[in-house]
Amino acid sequence: APEKQIRVVLRNNDTRKNSGILGVWAELVYRTPIGLPYDVAILKINTKIMDSALRPFKIAGKPAKK
Repeated sequence: APEKQIRVVLRNNDTRKNSGILGVWAELVYRTPIGLPYDVAILKINTKIMDSALRPFKIAGKPAKK
């Protein structure tokens, strides 16, 4: 990945509030600690500036089997 930082954007379609686009800067982590590339994009977001509309999600509850 040529870029180290990307902007994570979330469209807000809630008509009760101001509609718009919410975003936050994130660090793109494209290699594991031992240098292997990830199969999915891993983002590291500074939680101090994270928009409350962005939520983390769990991919799996246990380690992958080989």
